[in-house]
Amino acid sequence: MDARRLLICVALCASGLFAQTVRVPFVGCPSEDQIGPREAPKGTDHVVRIKESTARRLAFYTSGGGFGVLAPRGWHCFARYGSSGGRLFVGPSGINSNDLFPVAGSAVELEATDGGGSGMYEVAQVLARVFPSQRPYVQGVINSDVEPASNFTFGHILKMS
Repeated sequence: MDARRLLICVALCASGLFAQTVRVPFVGCPSEDQIGPREAPKGTDHVVRIKESTARRLAFYTSGGGFGVLAPRGWHCFARYGSSGGRLFVGPSGINSNDLFPVAGSAVELEATDGGGSGMYEVAQVLARVFPSQRPYVQGVINSDVEPASNFTFGHILKMS
């Protein structure tokens, strides 16, 4: 699917023309962080705005770390957290801290980078390229002298045609 068709599909789905407010099952994912393993959180159904026929095939997977993802029902999940953020892995077979890479076949990987911890350098690199109004924050990161200034490119990388 080319980018324009994908954009149209996303726009139509997000427009509410075909969406309804429905519930999908909550799936808690076990996780591991710098302290050690954590059990999967408990939760209740998650409310989303999608077609009901689509919702019947999906579940909301989360480890309770502030983010989650819709993926096929019946899949398995695992998350890792560190000072730079977290990663949530969802796939059709069991996943644990010993077998995250490589996941063979279909899978979902969601990564969240935290600009307040060691992920601030990666966040600043994206801000420099995409959000010129954030230049003062990026300059502050550059001034910390942890990453060379050459790692930060100012300007827009995405151009709409």
